Amino acid sequence: MNDDTGGTMKKVWIAALAALMLAGFAGAVPSSSSSAAGTQGYLVVLAGTQGADGFTATGTTAAVQTAVTAAGGTIANDLSTQIGVLYVHSAAATFASLLSGSSLVESVGADFGVQALPAAAPEPQDDPLEALQWDMQQIRTDEAHDIQGGIPAVDVGVLDSGIDGNHVDFKKGLVSNVDCLRGRNSLAALPPGVAVGTPNPCMDNQFHGTHVAGTIGARANSIGIVGVAPNVTLVPVKVCDTTGYCYASAVVDGITYAGDQKFDVINMSFFVDDNEFQESTEFKCMDNPVQRSFRLAV
Repeated sequence: MNDDTGGTMKKVWIAALAALMLAGFAGAVPSSSSSAAGTQGYLVVLAGTQGADGFTATGTTAAVQTAVTAAGGTIANDLSTQIGVLYVHSAAATFASLLSGSSLVESVGADFGVQALPAAAPEPQDDPLEALQWDMQQIRTDEAHDIQGGIPAVDVGVLDSGIDGNHVDFKKGLVSNVDCLRGRNSLAALPPGVAVGTPNPCMDNQFHGTHVAGTIGARANSIGIVGVAPNVTLVPVKVCDTTGYCYASAVVDGITYAGDQKFDVINMSFFVDDNEFQESTEFKCMDNPVQRSFRLAV
């Protein structure tokens, strides 16, 4: 692939993602990631060059650390070697303006969450409903399953509120197709008290992630429903909390993690928008991990 083709693919990815976001949740209202103690999360995009094997920053690690500290920040999640992004906590009102003046930094933007999922509700009871799955009938999954229902070697990263790893519809016998060992809590770096819910990626913060995972890969086990690809491996990556808020910094971390793990597919059935289009930090952060994941065959 030449450089021009890569640039075209990049534009297609970002345009498609933005269009889906805006069409589905145009009225979403963002929430700050500030804690009760006044600590705010920030996405910091470093100056430098993105290459096929990672990111090369303009400044040294020590110089960047010094600049962040001098502006009143503490690095909570370091994605600099992968995509040139830092997630930083700061209680200083002048943090963004001070750090933005550094030649080592391209942009600084406050983290935010958007309520992209419904608030938590009781999980529906299990029923053998495959015959009523009109959506699967429309895409002829029964015919596809006659050929193949997917294979365990295909890893699907589900970026959502987590997956109930003990749900019976993911099991055949005692074996689940949810890989809890490789699950990730991408909310971990948020300021204390911001994200609501359990940190365990194999415990769903509400129900949405389990619902989505079931659509993708619920097992053909005579219980509940059957997913599009019932034999694939599902990996939970938690980016949304119990209240339904999904945070920009968690999405950046989750996509980057998917690329590092070389997942074959990722699914994101939610919305995180930069509703202030003049504020480009979030778009730059989302841009790099998407490209990294694409290069690593996600």
